[in-house]
Amino acid sequence: MYGILKIYGVETLRAALTNELMMVFDAYGIPVSIRDLSLIAICMTVNGSYRGFNRVTMDDTPGLFQRVTFETSMKFLKDATVNEMEEFVTNPSSAIALGQVYEGGTGGFQLLHQVN
Repeated sequence: MYGILKIYGVETLRAALTNELMMVFDAYGIPVSIRDLSLIAICMTVNGSYRGFNRVTMDDTPGLFQRVTFETSMKFLKDATVNEMEEFVTNPSSAIALGQVYEGGTGGFQLLHQVN
């Protein structure tokens, strides 16, 4: 993966990670949407490099609810309570966890058309 990043760049790395993840799930006959795997690859490459997708790296994510929706939700909720952390719903994962529309991308504006 490091070689792909250095030679071809982060977008090619993201595509390669998506393909590798798909092959892992296919080997076990587990159906997973390519969109879900793409989101994982995006999370792994969002900083222009790559990082693991595990408990340790989730500690560095900005959104509380993004951490809670991962594997060890009780630990993250306990830490958030003890440390009086706040969630401002500033990323898509937090908005999805709360059933809200993320106010970025296509959720960042409204189209109004007057009907005559």
